Amino acid sequence: MAVQEQLDALLAGKVAWERWRAKHLDTVPVPDLYGADLREVDLREMDLHGVNLESADLSRADLRGANLRGANLRGAYLVMTNLQNADLRHALLTQAEFHKANLSGANLSRAHMHFTSLYEANMQGVDLSDADLIGTDMHDADLRFANFSDARVESADIRNAKLDEVILHNVNLNDFRYGWPE
Repeated sequence: MAVQEQLDALLAGKVAWERWRAKHLDTVPVPDLYGADLREVDLREMDLHGVNLESADLSRADLRGANLRGANLRGAYLVMTNLQNADLRHALLTQAEFHKANLSGANLSRAHMHFTSLYEANMQGVDLSDADLIGTDMHDADLRFANFSDARVESADIRNAKLDEVILHNVNLNDFRYGWPE
């Protein structure tokens, strides 16, 4: 299936995308939008579960409430992207760039986020339970009310992050890299 056909269906809007996915479910179980240019595209509440968005440019896109469960966003560029209340459970986010992204209220439980950049991201109330955050850069991020329960945080950088009311059940605090200015 041509990538351009998939991209055209997505850009045509929610109804067209859902119709395309239903029609091609047997032939294209995993839509492939590798490297797609989706800058500033309105993808609110879109069903993108399982979609391959590896290396895609989603900077400044609107993904509020989108279903990205199990999606591949490895190496994707999501700078200043709005992912408020998005479902990213089980998503592959390794080496993705979320600089200044809004992830408030998003569900990232069991997401794979090795060496992901969340520098200055708004992550208020985000669910990171059982997520792999190894080597993740969260410095200067707003992590207030975030749930880190059972997350793996080896070498995760939380320097200067806002950490009020975070949930750290079964997390080894010595694994974090942290520090605050004097």
